[in-house]
This record gives sequence, C-alpha cells and structure tokens, in this order.
Amino acid sequence: MPTIRAIRVPAVGSHPDGFSRVANWANELGLALNLIHALRKVIRMATTSDRLRKQARKVTKDLHKMNGIARNGVRKNLHKLGANTSGYYEHGIGKVHQAERRAVQIIRDRPIRSALIALGVGLVLGGFWFLRFTTARPHTNSDA
Repeated sequence: MPTIRAIRVPAVGSHPDGFSRVANWANELGLALNLIHALRKVIRMATTSDRLRKQARKVTKDLHKMNGIARNGVRKNLHKLGANTSGYYEHGIGKVHQAERRAVQIIRDRPIRSALIALGVGLVLGGFWFLRFTTARPHTNSDA
C-alpha cells in the first residue's frame, strides 16, 4: 500500500489579512495532492493485476488448446496402433488356421503314417514322464 506524505505549510497565526486561512488551504491542498498520487498508484497496481489476470487466462486457454491437441494426437496414434495390432492378430489367426488345414490334409492323405508318428511322439513323451516319476527323489520335510 502506498504511503501518503503530507505537505505541511507552517501556520503563521491569525494574521489580519487571512494568511492562516491560506496556510490551512495549502495544507488541505497538499493532502489532496498526496491522496491523488496514492490513488494513481493504486490504479496502476489494479491495471497491472488486470493485465496479469488476462495473461493468466490466455495461458490457461493455450494450455487447454495444447491439451486438446495432444489428446487428439494420442487418440489418432492409439487408433493406428489398434488397427495395426488388429491386423497382426488377424494375420496370426489366418496362419494358425492355414497350418491347421495343412495338418488335417496331411492326416487325410497319409493316415497310417500320421498314426505311426503320433504313436512315436506319445511313446517318447510317455517315457520322459515315466522316468521323471520313477527316478525322482521322495520329498522330505527335513531342514538339512
């Protein structure tokens, strides 16, 4: 808050020509001028705060715009990523279906050979399973 300086004119006393009235009037004029000066400072401070407030609003609007732009960019990229991922998924599903059809066709073309291959794979896996459980150590609860 600005300070108000008072200009005092020394009172000379009651002079017959009214000099004391002039001195009082000069003191009041000095106080009025100081008040005007202080009001100007307050007005300048108000315009400065208004200017800062306007700048803050503008920055806020700009940030909101940037947020919208960034959000739209992310949405577009996410949509592209989703489309690409969906395409890769569909391509993978197609490959699996193609391999399945090929396996079914091979089994239909050569059923005996396919059955012998399945029997051999079953024997090998069964042998590994049997060895695992017959040679496994029994589980003990000792700490050592």
